[in-house]
Amino acid sequence: RSFNALGTHKAMHQAIKLAIWAALLTGTSCLAPIPSCNGTACTTMQCIAQNVELAAGGSFNCSSAVPCHSLLCSVSDGEELSLIVLECNQPTAVRLVNRYSGEIQFNHTFTTDSEIVNLAVNGTNVILNVTIQHLKRGTTLGLQIDAAIPGQGTVTFIPYSEIPIDKFSCSCSSGTPCVPFIPLGDDAITLPRVSDGASGPITLPFDFPFGEGDHSPGTVYVTTDGYFSVGNLTINSDPHLFSNDSSFDGIVAPFWANADPSKAGSVSYQIFTPENGSEFLEKTRILIESREGIPSLDGGWMLVAEWHQVPQFGATNMATNTFQGILFKLKNFNDAYAVFTYHCGDTSGMQWSGNATIGWKSGSSWRNHLLSGGPNASSIACDNYPSVGEWSNMVYSLVAVEPCPGQFGCANGVCAPFSVVCDGQGNCYDGSDESGCSSTPTSIPPTETPSVCSGTACATMQCIIQYIESHFQSLFACSTAVPCVNVLCSAGDGSSFDLTILECKQPAAVRVVTRNTESVVLFNHTLSHSEIVTVPLGIDYMLNVIIQHLNGGTILGLQMNIIDSDPNPDPDVTLVPHSEFPLDTSSCFSDATCKAMESIARSAEAASDGLTCFTSPPCSEIDCAVDTGEKLQFVVLKCNDPPAIQLLLRDENNVLVYDQTFTESGFATFATGGSVKILNVTVTHGDNAIGVQIDVFIPDEQTGYQTFVPYTSIPIDTSSCSQDATCKAMESIARFADAASDGLTCFTSPSCSEVDCAIDTGEKLQFVVLKCSNPPALRLLLENQDNALVYNQTFTESGFATFATGGVQKILNITLTHGDKTMGVQIDVLDTGEQTGYQTFVPYTSIPIDTSSCSQSEGPNRLILAVALPLGVALVLVLVVLVVLISVLLYKRRKRGEFRFQPMSTFADTDE
Repeated sequence: RSFNALGTHKAMHQAIKLAIWAALLTGTSCLAPIPSCNGTACTTMQCIAQNVELAAGGSFNCSSAVPCHSLLCSVSDGEELSLIVLECNQPTAVRLVNRYSGEIQFNHTFTTDSEIVNLAVNGTNVILNVTIQHLKRGTTLGLQIDAAIPGQGTVTFIPYSEIPIDKFSCSCSSGTPCVPFIPLGDDAITLPRVSDGASGPITLPFDFPFGEGDHSPGTVYVTTDGYFSVGNLTINSDPHLFSNDSSFDGIVAPFWANADPSKAGSVSYQIFTPENGSEFLEKTRILIESREGIPSLDGGWMLVAEWHQVPQFGATNMATNTFQGILFKLKNFNDAYAVFTYHCGDTSGMQWSGNATIGWKSGSSWRNHLLSGGPNASSIACDNYPSVGEWSNMVYSLVAVEPCPGQFGCANGVCAPFSVVCDGQGNCYDGSDESGCSSTPTSIPPTETPSVCSGTACATMQCIIQYIESHFQSLFACSTAVPCVNVLCSAGDGSSFDLTILECKQPAAVRVVTRNTESVVLFNHTLSHSEIVTVPLGIDYMLNVIIQHLNGGTILGLQMNIIDSDPNPDPDVTLVPHSEFPLDTSSCFSDATCKAMESIARSAEAASDGLTCFTSPPCSEIDCAVDTGEKLQFVVLKCNDPPAIQLLLRDENNVLVYDQTFTESGFATFATGGSVKILNVTVTHGDNAIGVQIDVFIPDEQTGYQTFVPYTSIPIDTSSCSQDATCKAMESIARFADAASDGLTCFTSPSCSEVDCAIDTGEKLQFVVLKCSNPPALRLLLENQDNALVYNQTFTESGFATFATGGVQKILNITLTHGDKTMGVQIDVLDTGEQTGYQTFVPYTSIPIDTSSCSQSEGPNRLILAVALPLGVALVLVLVVLVVLISVLLYKRRKRGEFRFQPMSTFADTDE
């Protein structure tokens, strides 16, 4: 207060703050070791607040309020630091926001295991290392933040903290009943991490009525392959369509597929009763009531199993699936239900298909959940089921049912109309609809010409599978998976053959591969034209493979006949009926990129013991796990100019220790497993491609340079780079809007042309970029709680928008600028209810504008309309004026007698 000059006062204040930071970061403060923070959400957040205040030397004042998802720290000079735990993100994330005088200086969301960012504090660059762990099947978030000023050391800013995550409270949209993932507690039992495993017998607390059986008391097993086994334990990793086959009975399958938790993930279960899970029981009860239409159910207990981030058996990529299954028993009624839960709209839910079976079977009662790909569930997407927001629930009543109500039930589980029974055609593909008919065969004779298999790729492949399995029941069991370009048929002795449609070859081709009982390849041949080949499979078969390129090359015709080579040949037997595959070449360029990256991954694995590498679409990076716990990553930066290769290394604690980008050849030096490696990275640039070769030298071994990755040309598709930049700009706008306004949750549309914001009052705010407008424009729309549009205004230049949300009037000052293929946007908001002046809602953001997809005629038409419309209006006005003048003149002349109407005969005799 004794300083007269305000500037001197601010300078001293800043100097004191920096001194505190310096003392903290150089370790000169006499602080006791900071303990871990854990407990409830509120006690954990309060512990974090106390440690931040202590670490900042009293210059921070931090607080948190119920439900304790966020921490707000105020600094005496008007600076604010906010930490927000985003529980409903998938996976859970942490957002860090720094404001100065109400304006956002820093806003970043952390979802990865560890990330390093730069944050300016009073003009000084502070480096934060934010470490995140997803623990206890996603019910706990591990968080630690370390801070450093370059050259002055590091210190723990937020100690290691375990924050409880309540994803069950994440709302279902529109008030429609749904059940999110139920958090399993410390009492949950986790199965051993093995493939084809199961729990011990689980004795249920009540009798469990299931289908035609009544298991008293109920005994259930949870398997690692995505299903419950009720009564007797059944373990089988090969999913089967439910039918009257007695080999598979007592199964409830949320996602029966060949999973492998021995590689990653976990399988756990827990029983909930009113004593330990009343909230979960009530929400599940309400869901079942709404779906089954049965009022006043009374929930008693439920068994919940979770398959958490489990990969597919034998997969070489990192795709995993997470889903839950619930067995629900009514308290006062002899009814039971199954609920299957999946998470939609993100990459942490269902990532692989695996030709799964979904449904249940008990005796002669069963239900198969049929998707568009065929009788087996070939994909999980929320469009296929009733979904609410980000959650999808299937509900089944587990009572004895007729498998095909109103239809004929085929022996293989497929339903068919009664009109096709005994019509002489094997519509079930297994002949069961013709069995017992007086004058018709029991199945389609193999020598008959089969019907054409066509439709979508999946429908065509399923048709082939059903044909092969029904005609060669004693030989093969077949399967396919999205995108349905391959069918694998296994024989009972362990041998197999598979067919693959090679869409990206020119012309399209078919690859035939056979393997013996030891999985050794016996035959591998690619055919693009009709050909007769000899295929070894137990015995040698002669196959007449007929290939046709139809409809301008967009459809591949295929038929395969087995030729009898005996002296007295029988008619040829059809192995694959005439089939017409639709060819989808849209992803071929991407496929070439994936093949190149997969080749690099396999070469790296082969060249180095203890290295396991993965890549997955869109194949822009390769992730390698080192057996010492370190992680090596190769990233292709296709949108760089020129394209580049980024090399990153993280240590055992997920701390980034090496990061270098190569736009040209160079060397990389780092240590893994305590041993120094020198990499000679060769980079070349071609037409839509980047060439890479990596040779490695290990000084400790003195063996000279060894090839780590042989020269590989990686196709580069930059067509989406402009769109990527647009998406980043729109995502930035969405995140700023999120951070600037409590109660606002914003998302960017897939096309990145709009930002949609849900307000906690039930209203919806939308920002739309009209790139094809001339000039480009910004449209602002507001819908009320009833989805009625209450505000709609388009801005081609700066202006103001005034409307009310939550009963409070807002005034938005929208600033628009137009540049070369860009539009600049800034939005400041005045909340009339708070009287705090204008606050920045969206800071200035430059949005790339790509008009290449706009109609060519749009510009000229708009120009013609712009000229013609005012000219037309002017012409109409002139005509109206002329009519009025003429009418007035005629009226005056008539008044003076200068003009009067006369008979036509008069005009004939005058000069009038």
